[in-house]
Amino acid sequence: MRVAQVAKKDVVFDLGNVLLRWDPRHLYRKVFADEARMERFLSEACSLAWIQSIDGVHDFAAPIAIRAKEFPEFADELALFDTRWLETLDGAIEDNLSLMRALKAQGRPVYGLTNYPAQKFDLSRAIHPFSTNSTRSSCPGARA
Repeated sequence: MRVAQVAKKDVVFDLGNVLLRWDPRHLYRKVFADEARMERFLSEACSLAWIQSIDGVHDFAAPIAIRAKEFPEFADELALFDTRWLETLDGAIEDNLSLMRALKAQGRPVYGLTNYPAQKFDLSRAIHPFSTNSTRSSCPGARA
């Protein structure tokens, strides 16, 4: 990939769905035998709106416990969003990763940004070390 030389400006990459493929279906397809039941779970109990509402919390346990009371038929599956969260990631988005590396090679300041809780960020960077190859990374609850 060729990246044109331009003035040095900071570049920020988000992790979820920019550098890493993220979708709860990556996890829940392994859990649900019935696709329709999984989609019901993801549209009602573990909806994107609910997931976004807990983005940035320090720990998923408390909001999941509250949600499990609202959807007791999905309590076990909701708990997996915390305990098996890493399985919601499905590898790197190579084109974007190549761009990040090319920009870094040019000496551009590159930053990573995510709304993953710090403990989930730590898990993800253990298996996707490029996620912290930026000059600096930022996530809720993490120390700079």
